[in-house]
Amino acid sequence: MAATIDTTLSQLYTDVGNFIVATLGLAAGQLVQGYPNRVAMPPTGAGFVVMTVLRRTRLNTNIDSWDISNPSPTGTTQETHYQVALQIDCYGPTAEQWSAILCTLFRDEVACDALTVCQPLYADDPLRAPIVDAEEQYEDRWIVTAQLQYNPIVSTTQDFANTLALDLINVYEAYPP
Repeated sequence: MAATIDTTLSQLYTDVGNFIVATLGLAAGQLVQGYPNRVAMPPTGAGFVVMTVLRRTRLNTNIDSWDISNPSPTGTTQETHYQVALQIDCYGPTAEQWSAILCTLFRDEVACDALTVCQPLYADDPLRAPIVDAEEQYEDRWIVTAQLQYNPIVSTTQDFANTLALDLINVYEAYPP
């Protein structure tokens, strides 16, 4: 059996994305996962939000385990903990307000209660970083970097021995000098 993982970055994007959509009241198409190649930015009239994972940092050494109550275990799990820096770019006329809302809630139990795949550690203060679009017009952009933790578990197969046949031999007789 190939190794499997129970939590992926795609699930993290979905979890955080659902929280952002519900919190900011975004409509369909106003939330985008980062780095979409050859895709035009959504119209900024109503504003939109882009999420991009910047880095993933290990926080621990693996925690290996198996089901000790199973008399014939067949697999092990390896759990690790990651800190993920998620950049959230807010565009449009309400970008500053959105960034303030997200920064505040990623530092509050509101986000802790809403998120299921990951948990917020903290969020950096909003940073204003306007950009020039394809029409050479300035677009207002505010950036919040949320620091999240998630703990994926990898499952693998493992051979176990639950019985042992023991034979005693006299080493000097079996292997004379």
